Amino acid sequence: MTGPPTPPPTTATEMADEARTSAPIVAESTTAVPPPTAPVQPKQPAQDTYQLLFPTLENLAYQNNYRQIVDVAERGDLKGESDRQFTRLLLVAPLTLAYLILDDLPPARYALTRLPDKLAAHPLSQALFGLLAATLERNYDHIYSRAESLFHYAQQPDFPDEKLGEVVVSMTKAFIASFQERTVVLLSRAFTSLPVSLAQTYLGLPADRLPAAAEKHGWSYDASHQIFTPAPLPSAMVTPIYAYGPSSLNTFNLVADSTAKLEI
Repeated sequence: MTGPPTPPPTTATEMADEARTSAPIVAESTTAVPPPTAPVQPKQPAQDTYQLLFPTLENLAYQNNYRQIVDVAERGDLKGESDRQFTRLLLVAPLTLAYLILDDLPPARYALTRLPDKLAAHPLSQALFGLLAATLERNYDHIYSRAESLFHYAQQPDFPDEKLGEVVVSMTKAFIASFQERTVVLLSRAFTSLPVSLAQTYLGLPADRLPAAAEKHGWSYDASHQIFTPAPLPSAMVTPIYAYGPSSLNTFNLVADSTAKLEI
């Protein structure tokens, strides 16, 4: 015989007891939680020949070893695969500037003219073309102004490669220094005296910086007449003019023409 039903719990204690006895038994999980996995690192794109050789050219540039730059860059440009990519300018820009510093202009022109049209039209290539053309013509105003433009362009935030920009800046400064040194030698051969205005044109310096530059080369300066007197060249530097390269011969002829005009 069934007894009366159990009355529902009414007190807090009874309800707590009811909850404990009616709660389902949950089995403890024995499944191990896998350890967190490390994020997959994206693969770095493979470097081409030009990118691999650039650090070597960079070091050589800071060592002023321009002949070695020519050797390394010429071989690298010959073996490069992605010859239509911007990275090719990592070699061609230092190569061209090295030739300019060495005053070896025909191979500098060849280094640029063998670029494909897309790379030849790049602003960096165009700046190098412009500097080379002015140097070939010995257009002094354009040489210094275009070198300055290249110098500033390589320092812009949007320049395509920061490291290349630093090398271009360094080598452009070296080019101007070497060009001025060669010009001083040729001026010393061609002039017994030189007015300030002509010295400014040939050396690309403002009038207030000329006396210090002239003194460095042993020139004397007559401030009252604004005339420089070049120092006599040491006998070791008195080389027959036919022994100079074509670009220096052009400079000598231009200087000689200026001398003739002064004497008329």
